Amino acid sequence: MSWTAFHFSCRFLSQKLSDGIELKPALTLLSKNYSNYLHSDTLDTPIYKTIISEEEPSKQQQLLSIYGKLKLNWDVSVVTKLTNIRNYLFLIFAMFLLLSSIYKTYVLTTFKEIFAVMDAPINAQLESFTSYWIISLVLMTIVSAIILRFSAVIKQINGTSTTFTPSLISQLLISKKIVNQVKSIEALINAPLDRNVNQFSPTENQFVKQLNTDNMDIANELQALIDSRYHLLTNMINGRIKKLLFLLSFIVVNAIFNFVYSLYAPLFSIGTII
Repeated sequence: MSWTAFHFSCRFLSQKLSDGIELKPALTLLSKNYSNYLHSDTLDTPIYKTIISEEEPSKQQQLLSIYGKLKLNWDVSVVTKLTNIRNYLFLIFAMFLLLSSIYKTYVLTTFKEIFAVMDAPINAQLESFTSYWIISLVLMTIVSAIILRFSAVIKQINGTSTTFTPSLISQLLISKKIVNQVKSIEALINAPLDRNVNQFSPTENQFVKQLNTDNMDIANELQALIDSRYHLLTNMINGRIKKLLFLLSFIVVNAIFNFVYSLYAPLFSIGTII
Protein backbone atom coordinates (compact mmCIF):
# COMPACT_ATOMS: atom_id res chain seq x y z
CA MET A 1 0.00 0.00 0.00
CA SER A 2 1.10 3.57 -0.72
CA TRP A 3 0.90 5.60 2.48
CA THR A 4 1.38 8.78 0.42
CA ALA A 5 -1.77 8.10 -1.60
CA PHE A 6 -3.63 7.09 1.57
CA HIS A 7 -2.77 10.36 3.32
CA PHE A 8 -3.74 12.35 0.24
CA SER A 9 -7.12 10.60 0.11
CA CYS A 10 -7.73 11.41 3.77
CA ARG A 11 -6.81 15.08 3.27
CA PHE A 12 -9.02 15.36 0.20
CA LEU A 13 -12.04 13.78 1.84
CA SER A 14 -11.55 15.80 5.02
CA GLN A 15 -11.54 19.00 3.01
CA LYS A 16 -14.67 18.03 1.07
CA LEU A 17 -16.53 17.11 4.25
CA SER A 18 -15.55 20.46 5.77
CA ASP A 19 -16.94 22.11 2.62
CA GLY A 20 -20.30 20.48 3.31
CA ILE A 21 -20.03 17.73 0.69
CA GLU A 22 -21.22 14.31 1.85
CA LEU A 23 -18.93 11.32 1.84
CA LYS A 24 -20.28 9.43 -1.18
CA PRO A 25 -20.06 12.42 -3.57
CA ALA A 26 -16.61 13.18 -2.13
CA LEU A 27 -15.48 9.61 -2.86
CA THR A 28 -16.80 9.94 -6.40
CA LEU A 29 -14.81 13.15 -6.90
CA LEU A 30 -11.69 11.52 -5.48
CA SER A 31 -11.96 8.57 -7.86
CA LYS A 32 -12.83 10.78 -10.83
CA ASN A 33 -10.22 13.51 -10.42
CA TYR A 34 -7.28 11.48 -9.07
CA SER A 35 -7.68 7.96 -10.45
CA ASN A 36 -4.18 8.06 -11.99
CA TYR A 37 -2.62 9.18 -8.72
CA LEU A 38 -4.21 6.58 -6.47
CA HIS A 39 -3.13 2.95 -6.36
CA SER A 40 -5.77 0.26 -6.66
CA ASP A 41 -5.23 -0.86 -3.06
CA THR A 42 -5.08 2.61 -1.51
CA LEU A 43 -8.62 2.42 -0.15
CA ASP A 44 -8.58 -1.33 0.46
CA THR A 45 -7.19 -1.18 3.99
CA PRO A 46 -8.76 -1.82 7.41
CA ILE A 47 -7.84 1.68 8.59
CA TYR A 48 -9.57 3.35 5.66
CA LYS A 49 -12.58 1.04 5.84
CA THR A 50 -12.99 1.78 9.54
CA ILE A 51 -12.94 5.53 8.90
CA ILE A 52 -15.48 5.28 6.10
CA SER A 53 -17.79 3.08 8.17
CA GLU A 54 -17.86 5.65 10.99
CA GLU A 55 -21.48 6.77 11.34
CA GLU A 56 -20.84 10.09 13.09
CA PRO A 57 -19.81 12.70 10.45
CA SER A 58 -17.83 14.87 12.90
CA LYS A 59 -15.85 11.85 14.12
CA GLN A 60 -15.29 10.75 10.55
CA GLN A 61 -13.92 14.13 9.54
CA GLN A 62 -11.69 14.21 12.63
CA LEU A 63 -10.21 10.81 11.72
CA LEU A 64 -9.66 11.85 8.11
CA SER A 65 -7.95 15.01 9.32
CA ILE A 66 -5.67 13.09 11.70
CA TYR A 67 -4.60 10.47 9.16
CA GLY A 68 -4.21 13.10 6.48
CA LYS A 69 -1.59 14.88 8.60
CA LEU A 70 0.28 11.80 9.82
CA LYS A 71 3.32 10.47 8.02
CA LEU A 72 3.23 6.72 8.59
CA ASN A 73 5.99 5.72 6.18
CA TRP A 74 8.94 3.95 7.80
CA ASP A 75 12.24 5.30 6.49
CA VAL A 76 14.33 2.16 6.01
CA SER A 77 17.24 3.94 4.32
CA VAL A 78 19.37 3.60 7.48
CA VAL A 79 18.66 -0.14 7.52
CA THR A 80 19.40 -0.64 3.84
CA LYS A 81 22.83 1.01 4.20
CA LEU A 82 24.05 -2.31 5.60
CA THR A 83 22.95 -4.01 2.38
CA ASN A 84 26.23 -3.06 0.67
CA ILE A 85 28.23 -4.77 3.42
CA ARG A 86 26.01 -7.83 3.12
CA ASN A 87 26.44 -7.97 -0.66
CA TYR A 88 30.23 -7.59 -0.28
CA LEU A 89 30.34 -10.56 2.10
CA PHE A 90 28.18 -12.58 -0.27
CA LEU A 91 30.62 -11.77 -3.09
CA ILE A 92 33.56 -12.96 -0.99
CA PHE A 93 31.60 -16.10 -0.13
CA ALA A 94 31.00 -16.78 -3.84
CA MET A 95 34.67 -16.24 -4.71
CA PHE A 96 35.74 -18.52 -1.86
CA LEU A 97 33.35 -21.21 -3.04
CA LEU A 98 34.69 -21.01 -6.59
CA LEU A 99 38.41 -21.01 -5.72
CA SER A 100 38.17 -23.59 -2.95
CA SER A 101 36.15 -25.91 -5.21
CA ILE A 102 38.86 -25.70 -7.87
CA TYR A 103 41.50 -26.34 -5.20
CA LYS A 104 39.64 -29.33 -3.77
CA THR A 105 38.94 -30.83 -7.18
CA TYR A 106 42.35 -30.41 -8.84
CA VAL A 107 45.12 -29.09 -6.57
CA LEU A 108 44.33 -31.18 -3.50
CA THR A 109 44.27 -34.36 -5.58
CA THR A 110 47.65 -33.48 -7.09
CA PHE A 111 49.20 -32.86 -3.67
CA LYS A 112 48.00 -36.23 -2.44
CA GLU A 113 49.48 -37.95 -5.48
CA ILE A 114 52.83 -36.21 -4.89
CA PHE A 115 52.94 -37.40 -1.28
CA ALA A 116 52.05 -40.91 -2.44
CA VAL A 117 54.85 -40.93 -5.04
CA MET A 118 57.34 -39.67 -2.46
CA ASP A 119 56.11 -42.34 -0.04
CA ALA A 120 55.65 -39.64 2.59
CA PRO A 121 52.82 -39.21 5.09
CA ILE A 122 50.10 -36.87 3.85
CA ASN A 123 50.22 -33.44 5.40
CA ALA A 124 47.76 -33.11 8.27
CA GLN A 125 46.28 -29.94 6.79
CA LEU A 126 45.45 -31.80 3.58
CA GLU A 127 43.72 -34.52 5.55
CA SER A 128 41.55 -32.07 7.46
CA PHE A 129 40.87 -29.58 4.66
CA THR A 130 37.79 -31.33 3.31
CA SER A 131 36.15 -31.49 6.74
CA TYR A 132 36.88 -27.82 7.46
CA TRP A 133 35.75 -26.89 3.96
CA ILE A 134 32.38 -28.63 4.29
CA ILE A 135 31.77 -27.21 7.77
CA SER A 136 32.62 -23.68 6.58
CA LEU A 137 30.31 -23.93 3.58
CA VAL A 138 27.44 -25.24 5.69
CA LEU A 139 27.86 -22.47 8.28
CA MET A 140 28.19 -19.73 5.65
CA THR A 141 25.14 -21.02 3.80
CA ILE A 142 23.04 -21.14 6.98
CA VAL A 143 24.03 -17.64 8.12
CA SER A 144 23.54 -16.22 4.61
CA ALA A 145 20.07 -17.77 4.43
CA ILE A 146 19.23 -16.26 7.82
CA ILE A 147 20.39 -12.81 6.66
CA LEU A 148 18.32 -13.05 3.48
CA ARG A 149 15.29 -14.20 5.43
CA PHE A 150 15.79 -11.34 7.87
CA SER A 151 15.83 -8.88 4.96
CA ALA A 152 12.58 -10.38 3.67
CA VAL A 153 10.95 -9.94 7.08
CA ILE A 154 12.01 -6.27 7.13
CA LYS A 155 10.34 -5.77 3.74
CA GLN A 156 7.24 -7.47 5.13
CA ILE A 157 7.19 -5.11 8.11
CA ASN A 158 7.62 -2.09 5.86
CA GLY A 159 4.99 -3.27 3.41
CA THR A 160 2.23 -4.00 5.89
CA SER A 161 -0.63 -1.53 5.99
CA THR A 162 -2.14 -2.47 9.34
CA THR A 163 -0.92 -5.45 11.34
CA PHE A 164 2.20 -7.56 11.21
CA THR A 165 1.72 -11.26 11.93
CA PRO A 166 5.14 -12.92 11.91
CA SER A 167 5.61 -16.65 11.46
CA LEU A 168 7.37 -18.68 14.15
CA ILE A 169 10.60 -18.62 12.12
CA SER A 170 10.35 -14.85 11.66
CA GLN A 171 9.87 -14.35 15.40
CA LEU A 172 13.01 -16.38 16.10
CA LEU A 173 15.00 -14.36 13.56
CA ILE A 174 14.01 -10.85 14.54
CA SER A 175 13.61 -11.40 18.31
CA LYS A 176 10.62 -10.76 20.57
CA LYS A 177 11.74 -7.21 21.32
CA ILE A 178 11.55 -6.21 17.67
CA VAL A 179 8.17 -7.92 17.23
CA ASN A 180 6.81 -6.05 20.27
CA GLN A 181 8.21 -2.77 18.97
CA VAL A 182 6.45 -3.29 15.63
CA LYS A 183 3.21 -4.16 17.39
CA SER A 184 3.44 -1.10 19.64
CA ILE A 185 3.77 1.09 16.53
CA GLU A 186 0.79 -0.65 14.92
CA ALA A 187 -1.27 -0.10 18.06
CA LEU A 188 -0.35 3.59 18.05
CA ILE A 189 -1.21 3.95 14.36
CA ASN A 190 -4.65 2.43 14.96
CA ALA A 191 -5.25 4.25 18.26
CA PRO A 192 -7.34 7.13 16.79
CA LEU A 193 -9.78 4.48 15.53
CA ASP A 194 -10.04 2.95 19.02
CA ARG A 195 -9.32 -0.46 17.50
CA ASN A 196 -7.79 -3.34 19.45
CA VAL A 197 -5.23 -4.79 17.06
CA ASN A 198 -2.89 -6.31 19.66
CA GLN A 199 -1.96 -6.36 23.36
CA PHE A 200 -0.67 -2.76 23.25
CA SER A 201 -3.93 -1.29 21.91
CA PRO A 202 -5.72 -0.57 25.22
CA THR A 203 -2.85 1.60 26.47
CA GLU A 204 -2.43 3.47 23.16
CA ASN A 205 -6.17 3.94 22.69
CA GLN A 206 -6.40 5.49 26.14
CA PHE A 207 -3.46 7.75 25.31
CA VAL A 208 -5.25 9.16 22.24
CA LYS A 209 -8.48 9.59 24.19
CA GLN A 210 -6.58 11.60 26.79
CA LEU A 211 -5.05 13.78 24.08
CA ASN A 212 -8.51 14.42 22.71
CA THR A 213 -9.84 15.26 26.19
CA ASP A 214 -7.01 17.76 26.71
CA ASN A 215 -7.64 19.37 23.29
CA MET A 216 -4.13 18.48 22.12
CA ASP A 217 -3.13 18.25 18.47
CA ILE A 218 -3.56 14.48 18.14
CA ALA A 219 -1.83 14.21 14.76
CA ASN A 220 1.20 16.20 15.91
CA GLU A 221 1.60 14.26 19.17
CA LEU A 222 1.13 10.91 17.45
CA GLN A 223 3.65 11.84 14.77
CA ALA A 224 6.33 12.62 17.34
CA LEU A 225 5.74 9.35 19.15
CA ILE A 226 5.57 7.25 15.98
CA ASP A 227 8.81 8.78 14.69
CA SER A 228 10.50 8.05 18.00
CA ARG A 229 9.39 4.42 17.94
CA TYR A 230 10.40 3.97 14.31
CA HIS A 231 13.84 5.33 15.22
CA LEU A 232 14.15 2.82 18.05
CA LEU A 233 12.92 0.03 15.76
CA THR A 234 15.58 0.95 13.20
CA ASN A 235 18.32 0.83 15.84
CA MET A 236 17.11 -2.56 17.09
CA ILE A 237 17.02 -4.04 13.59
CA ASN A 238 20.42 -2.60 12.68
CA GLY A 239 21.88 -4.10 15.85
CA ARG A 240 20.51 -7.50 14.89
CA ILE A 241 21.82 -7.24 11.33
CA LYS A 242 25.28 -6.17 12.51
CA LYS A 243 25.50 -9.26 14.73
CA LEU A 244 24.58 -11.51 11.82
CA LEU A 245 27.07 -9.79 9.50
CA PHE A 246 29.80 -10.08 12.14
CA LEU A 247 29.08 -13.80 12.48
CA LEU A 248 29.23 -14.26 8.71
CA SER A 249 32.47 -12.24 8.54
CA PHE A 250 34.03 -14.39 11.27
CA ILE A 251 33.13 -17.61 9.45
CA VAL A 252 34.35 -16.28 6.08
CA VAL A 253 37.69 -15.10 7.51
CA ASN A 254 38.31 -18.44 9.18
CA ALA A 255 37.35 -20.32 6.03
CA ILE A 256 39.73 -18.22 3.92
CA PHE A 257 42.53 -18.71 6.47
CA ASN A 258 42.05 -22.48 6.36
CA PHE A 259 42.02 -22.36 2.57
CA VAL A 260 45.22 -20.30 2.27
CA TYR A 261 46.98 -22.36 4.93
CA SER A 262 46.02 -25.53 3.04
CA LEU A 263 47.64 -24.08 -0.08
CA TYR A 264 51.04 -23.42 1.48
CA ALA A 265 51.40 -26.07 4.21
CA PRO A 266 51.88 -28.96 1.74
CA LEU A 267 54.55 -26.97 -0.14
CA PHE A 268 56.54 -26.49 3.05
CA SER A 269 56.17 -30.19 3.86
CA ILE A 270 57.40 -31.22 0.41
CA GLY A 271 60.32 -28.81 0.74
CA THR A 272 61.27 -30.37 4.06
CA ILE A 273 61.12 -33.90 2.62
CA ILE A 274 63.26 -32.95 -0.36
